[in-house]
Amino acid sequence: MTLAKPLANGLPVGAILVRDRVSELIKPGNHGTTFGGGPGVCNVARAVLGEVQQLLPKMQTNIKRFDEILESLRQQFPKVVLDVRGIGFLRGVELTAEYTAKQVQQEALRHGIVMITAGKNVLRLTPPLIVGEPQLERLRTALTSIFKSIKPAA
Repeated sequence: MTLAKPLANGLPVGAILVRDRVSELIKPGNHGTTFGGGPGVCNVARAVLGEVQQLLPKMQTNIKRFDEILESLRQQFPKVVLDVRGIGFLRGVELTAEYTAKQVQQEALRHGIVMITAGKNVLRLTPPLIVGEPQLERLRTALTSIFKSIKPAA
């Protein structure tokens, strides 16, 4: 697995994670990285990892809530939401053929929600790891309003 900017909160760093048997094959000089090994940035990365460890229990709770919200929207609006897929805080909400992701994206902006699209009819939802219940509830409220009022694309 490769890791980069988020590892040090946006500072230039790169790293790889490998299994023990792969690690045994890598000798000094076999692998290098432009942004690896600087002591200052490594200290920042270490601090970030410490913060992430503290976030994990809350993240697990919020991921479960995110799941519940998206599944509820799928069930509540079957004529709009075809599928919800993904894992953790990286989700795709596929809309039925009558609607475009761009429509929902534009309406979401009016509600103060920023999201991106992944193709013609998929919304890509990627809340930050620090998202909380108030922000998730705001997303639920906005999408509920949008899905209730959306008209089929022309």
